[in-house]
Amino acid sequence: MPDLTPPTIVVVTHNSRAHFPALKAALERQTLAYDLIVIDSGSRAEERPLAADFPAATIVQIAENLGFAAANNRAVERVAGPFVVLLNPDAFPETDWLEQMIAAAERRPEAACVASLLLMADDDRRYDGVGDCVHACGASWRGA
Repeated sequence: MPDLTPPTIVVVTHNSRAHFPALKAALERQTLAYDLIVIDSGSRAEERPLAADFPAATIVQIAENLGFAAANNRAVERVAGPFVVLLNPDAFPETDWLEQMIAAAERRPEAACVASLLLMADDDRRYDGVGDCVHACGASWRGA
Protein backbone atom coordinates (compact mmCIF):
# COMPACT_ATOMS: atom_id res chain seq x y z
CA MET A 1 0.00 0.00 0.00
CA PRO A 2 1.51 3.38 -0.94
CA ASP A 3 2.46 5.87 1.74
CA LEU A 4 -0.04 8.73 1.51
CA THR A 5 1.90 11.03 3.83
CA PRO A 6 2.36 14.35 2.03
CA PRO A 7 5.89 15.42 1.12
CA THR A 8 7.59 17.77 3.53
CA ILE A 9 9.13 20.99 2.27
CA VAL A 10 12.01 22.22 4.43
CA VAL A 11 13.08 25.86 4.27
CA VAL A 12 16.15 27.00 6.23
CA THR A 13 16.21 30.72 6.90
CA HIS A 14 18.89 33.06 8.16
CA ASN A 15 18.02 36.76 8.09
CA SER A 16 15.76 36.02 5.11
CA ARG A 17 12.61 38.01 5.96
CA ALA A 18 12.70 40.01 2.70
CA HIS A 19 11.98 36.79 0.77
CA PHE A 20 9.05 35.57 2.90
CA PRO A 21 6.16 37.21 0.97
CA ALA A 22 7.24 35.83 -2.42
CA LEU A 23 8.09 32.43 -0.94
CA LYS A 24 4.75 32.19 0.86
CA ALA A 25 2.88 33.13 -2.33
CA ALA A 26 4.76 30.53 -4.38
CA LEU A 27 4.09 27.81 -1.81
CA GLU A 28 0.40 28.68 -1.56
CA ARG A 29 0.06 28.15 -5.33
CA GLN A 30 1.42 24.60 -5.29
CA THR A 31 -0.85 21.97 -6.87
CA LEU A 32 0.16 19.23 -4.41
CA ALA A 33 -0.52 19.17 -0.67
CA TYR A 34 2.56 19.30 1.55
CA ASP A 35 3.80 19.78 5.09
CA LEU A 36 6.16 22.68 5.73
CA ILE A 37 8.99 23.01 8.22
CA VAL A 38 10.73 26.37 8.47
CA ILE A 39 14.00 26.23 10.41
CA ASP A 40 15.43 29.57 11.41
CA SER A 41 19.16 29.28 11.99
CA GLY A 42 20.28 32.13 14.21
CA SER A 43 18.54 35.10 12.59
CA ARG A 44 18.35 38.50 14.21
CA ALA A 45 15.04 38.88 16.10
CA GLU A 46 13.48 41.15 13.47
CA GLU A 47 14.36 38.67 10.69
CA ARG A 48 12.91 35.51 12.28
CA PRO A 49 9.91 33.82 10.68
CA LEU A 50 6.62 34.16 12.54
CA ALA A 51 3.47 32.04 12.47
CA ALA A 52 1.80 34.80 10.42
CA ASP A 53 4.50 34.42 7.75
CA PHE A 54 3.80 30.71 7.27
CA PRO A 55 0.52 29.86 9.05
CA ALA A 56 0.52 26.13 8.24
CA ALA A 57 4.21 25.57 8.98
CA THR A 58 6.08 24.07 11.86
CA ILE A 59 8.52 26.84 12.72
CA VAL A 60 11.67 25.94 14.62
CA GLN A 61 13.95 28.64 16.03
CA ILE A 62 17.59 27.76 16.58
CA ALA A 63 19.52 30.32 18.63
CA GLU A 64 22.82 30.02 16.76
CA ASN A 65 23.55 29.87 13.04
CA LEU A 66 24.23 26.19 12.46
CA GLY A 67 24.81 26.63 8.75
CA PHE A 68 22.66 25.37 5.91
CA ALA A 69 23.49 21.65 6.07
CA ALA A 70 23.18 21.23 9.84
CA ALA A 71 19.93 23.20 9.94
CA ASN A 72 18.47 21.01 7.18
CA ASN A 73 19.53 17.94 9.15
CA ARG A 74 17.62 19.26 12.17
CA ALA A 75 14.51 19.62 10.05
CA VAL A 76 14.84 16.21 8.41
CA GLU A 77 14.85 14.61 11.88
CA ARG A 78 11.22 15.82 12.19
CA VAL A 79 9.95 14.40 8.89
CA ALA A 80 7.60 11.42 9.00
CA GLY A 81 6.90 10.82 5.31
CA PRO A 82 8.98 9.35 2.51
CA PHE A 83 9.74 12.62 0.69
CA VAL A 84 11.76 15.58 1.94
CA VAL A 85 12.11 18.57 -0.37
CA LEU A 86 14.73 21.20 0.46
CA LEU A 87 13.92 24.72 -0.71
CA ASN A 88 15.95 27.89 -0.25
CA PRO A 89 14.05 30.93 1.05
CA ASP A 90 14.98 32.91 -2.06
CA ALA A 91 13.68 30.26 -4.48
CA PHE A 92 10.15 30.80 -5.75
CA PRO A 93 8.92 27.61 -7.43
CA GLU A 94 6.45 27.35 -10.28
CA THR A 95 2.91 26.21 -9.45
CA ASP A 96 3.44 22.53 -10.31
CA TRP A 97 7.02 22.36 -9.02
CA LEU A 98 6.33 20.07 -6.06
CA GLU A 99 4.00 17.84 -8.04
CA GLN A 100 6.67 17.43 -10.74
CA MET A 101 9.42 16.75 -8.18
CA ILE A 102 7.42 13.98 -6.50
CA ALA A 103 6.35 12.52 -9.84
CA ALA A 104 10.01 12.37 -10.92
CA ALA A 105 10.99 10.65 -7.68
CA GLU A 106 8.17 8.12 -8.04
CA ARG A 107 9.15 7.37 -11.66
CA ARG A 108 12.70 6.58 -10.56
CA PRO A 109 12.44 4.78 -7.19
CA GLU A 110 16.09 3.73 -7.47
CA ALA A 111 17.19 7.38 -7.34
CA ALA A 112 18.38 8.74 -4.02
CA CYS A 113 17.38 12.30 -4.91
CA VAL A 114 15.96 14.53 -7.61
CA ALA A 115 16.70 18.21 -8.20
CA SER A 116 15.02 21.23 -9.71
CA LEU A 117 16.04 23.26 -12.70
CA LEU A 118 17.07 26.67 -11.37
CA LEU A 119 16.59 29.77 -13.48
CA MET A 120 18.11 33.18 -12.86
CA ALA A 121 15.71 35.49 -11.03
CA ASP A 122 16.58 38.44 -13.26
CA ASP A 123 16.54 36.48 -16.55
CA ASP A 124 14.41 33.32 -16.60
CA ARG A 125 15.93 32.31 -19.95
CA ARG A 126 19.27 31.57 -18.24
CA TYR A 127 20.06 28.64 -15.99
CA ASP A 128 21.30 29.49 -12.52
CA GLY A 129 24.47 27.60 -11.73
CA VAL A 130 25.91 27.33 -15.23
CA GLY A 131 29.63 27.82 -14.83
CA ASP A 132 29.67 26.94 -11.15
CA CYS A 133 32.65 24.88 -10.06
CA VAL A 134 32.46 21.91 -7.72
CA HIS A 135 35.58 20.40 -6.17
CA ALA A 136 35.82 16.65 -5.49
CA CYS A 137 35.58 17.39 -1.74
CA GLY A 138 32.16 19.00 -2.30
CA ALA A 139 33.17 22.66 -2.03
CA SER A 140 31.57 24.83 -4.69
CA TRP A 141 31.91 28.37 -5.97
CA ARG A 142 30.68 30.57 -8.79
CA GLY A 143 32.78 30.29 -11.93
CA ALA A 144 34.14 33.23 -13.88
